[in-house]
Amino acid sequence: MGPVLIRWTVGDVSARGFEAPGLSIAGAKNVFGADARYVVSVNTIPIEIVRARVGGPPGVEWLQADERVPEWLGEHMDPGLAEGVGWKFAPLHVDPELPTIALDNDVVLWQMPESIGNGWRMPIRC
Repeated sequence: MGPVLIRWTVGDVSARGFEAPGLSIAGAKNVFGADARYVVSVNTIPIEIVRARVGGPPGVEWLQADERVPEWLGEHMDPGLAEGVGWKFAPLHVDPELPTIALDNDVVLWQMPESIGNGWRMPIRC
């Protein structure tokens, strides 16, 4: 498998909500190794706070993405639901040249998912 970008999105959550991404990052780094690019997209709270609460694992890029919700997407969000939950989609693409796997913060991988390990790729068009 070639290079891949693994992305998480973190906002202003509970204390336990900051523990989960640290575990998810550790699992992904164990599965995908040094060839992957790891990015945490931070919304609604400063990067420094998130990095300190998550534990700031090495080899992870941190991206402030509050203003990166696509305008066309914002038109379809319900502002009454957790700030529209649109920040989970910001940004849609960190690096359009790399296939991206967006993991929810509470997903911890223990081994390579079979569908990924077999080279399955679904093109994403936006």
